Amino acid sequence: MFSNYYLTRNACELRRRELNKRKLKVLCLHGYNSDKNVMEYQMRHFRLVFGEVIDFEIIDAPFECQEPPIEATKRFLTGHSRNKFKSWLKFHSWYDPEEKRK
Repeated sequence: MFSNYYLTRNACELRRRELNKRKLKVLCLHGYNSDKNVMEYQMRHFRLVFGEVIDFEIIDAPFECQEPPIEATKRFLTGHSRNKFKSWLKFHSWYDPEEKRK
């Protein structure tokens, strides 16, 4: 698909000069039960390669998730005042597992 030429920093710099020194802006939205810090970590290598030609705007979602985060991502919550990740949509549960036990 892509040759190694297009994934080098030198090629990115040459491409940016060709495009009138104007960087492409990309809005990056994280997934459900995640946040900006996790997304930045997941994209770190991609940003290193393409950071010279692309400005990545990573933003946090507005709502807190009701579910606890998965174990692999809990380490990103340390040092924060909050203990939950974010969501772009506010989900309302139609099924309450506690209701079934009654």
